[in-house]
Amino acid sequence: MSDDDGEVSEGGVHHDDDSREESHLQYRRLRAPTESGQSLQIPTLSQTVANWGVRSNRWMDDVDVNGLSLAKLKQQARTELLRLASEYTRQYRDVDLMGRDPQSIVMAGHQPLLFHPGVWFKNFALASVSASVGATPVNLVVDNDVSGPAAIKCPALVDGKASTRLIDIDAAHAAVPHEVRPILDDALFDSFAERISEQLAGCFSALGKSARPLVFSLWRHVQAVRKSLGRSASLGSILAAGRHRLEKDAGLQTLEISVSTIAGTRSFAHFASSILAAQARFNEVYNARLVQYRDVHGIRSNAHPVPRLEQDVDWLESPFWVWSKDHPQRKRLFVKVSGNDVCLTDRAGWRLETQLSDLPSALLESTARDVAIRPRALITTLYSRLVLSDLFLHGIGGAKYDQLTDSIASDFFDVRLPPFSTLTATMLLPLGAPIVVPSDLSLVRQQIRQRRFHPERFIEAVAANEWMASKTAAIESPILTRLERHHAIEEANRSMQPFVAEQIAALQDTLSSVSDQIQTSRILNSREYSFCLFSESLADHLKRMANVYEAD
Repeated sequence: MSDDDGEVSEGGVHHDDDSREESHLQYRRLRAPTESGQSLQIPTLSQTVANWGVRSNRWMDDVDVNGLSLAKLKQQARTELLRLASEYTRQYRDVDLMGRDPQSIVMAGHQPLLFHPGVWFKNFALASVSASVGATPVNLVVDNDVSGPAAIKCPALVDGKASTRLIDIDAAHAAVPHEVRPILDDALFDSFAERISEQLAGCFSALGKSARPLVFSLWRHVQAVRKSLGRSASLGSILAAGRHRLEKDAGLQTLEISVSTIAGTRSFAHFASSILAAQARFNEVYNARLVQYRDVHGIRSNAHPVPRLEQDVDWLESPFWVWSKDHPQRKRLFVKVSGNDVCLTDRAGWRLETQLSDLPSALLESTARDVAIRPRALITTLYSRLVLSDLFLHGIGGAKYDQLTDSIASDFFDVRLPPFSTLTATMLLPLGAPIVVPSDLSLVRQQIRQRRFHPERFIEAVAANEWMASKTAAIESPILTRLERHHAIEEANRSMQPFVAEQIAALQDTLSSVSDQIQTSRILNSREYSFCLFSESLADHLKRMANVYEAD
């Protein structure tokens, strides 16, 4: 892998030609494009499609996963996946995937949030790539992560000062997984589109512009979904389904399914058991590769990209979460294996004892009793790439940490995972705000420095001629020592400062102004605003960017 950032082509695609064939870890930098309308594609979408036919799955037959060949597990898991994904999606929209290969799957995934257009771009690429190769597209709704504040940021501009304001989608709630986070305040939820539009209109108006954000179209779908799914549906599932219906309007044909649904399948229970039954070896591989990853990337934090898996006497921390319906706070899942006996616990009262041969069934039975055992991030992508899909579409964050997933899979399962793609895009709100960056500040500082150390270049007053001549003489003197020359030049510069004082004062004012402009530009030109703040044309724009035959 390369240590380069790659280059942005004239067509707006950020290219990187390095290979992922190496299983060892190497440092690489991935950066989102800076200009609106550009995308990052590694490899490019057309290259992804071109490479599709040269993949080989022969290695799968030789890999054992807890007594089952990986090839057999993949077949079973994908059959389950497509049945459940079809049922899941059918609750709120229709999908036409006639002629697609049910055992050939392209996947992407994200939390059920109103994310920025760069994340949304992956969904358009998912539909485009899968259609081009005849595969089945499945988007994962990662609802096992803990929900944050139910709000999105919106830019504000008052008296020339920019700021961001949080607009609530719903009332505050305890930090619980998305899958169990309910809607609390109907009035607040129902009025979201109007409130976010009003706030956005104020910012656009301050810049002499107007806009009608697609949040209105989105929220019509969201409200319709809430009726079809029922009032007991989680906030995340409703937002994701509303967004998925909006994608139907744009012509995207994809299936969706939640991680919580996948975690309740027999295939996932079998996969999870393969790790839990060999937890000691898995932890050794996991922690060793994590140390290597941190060394390669210069990470000092003990929490990034993930914490190490701990051991407390005979209890080993596993890469799974556990919680119950009655107490939906995520807890670490610990395991202890003694011969053929295995015990799982959250170390807070819940406990499951069984035999290794019965572990998959015991996990399924626990799920039926409203005990949620969910994968952590690395395990989610490991299962998705090893078992469920032939290609996974990552954003920048996932692409960085999945180097770690690759190395863990190589050591623990003795396989090389199929390569993933890295995709994102940059879209800026059409506010027309000038882009001012820190380098502009450096330019003003340099101008001030020039007037302090080379004032003679900026003086026209005759009264300064004596000091200008003195400085020239000091520079050209053949008899002065280096120290004497330095003092003479310094004295001349100091004596000429009154002649450039007004210029420096004006530049100091400019410096302060540019600092304010940088802050304003950073806020108004952020790529992190939710897709629902953009106009209705955003979907068409992203669809064109994701067109396999036009994206390059």
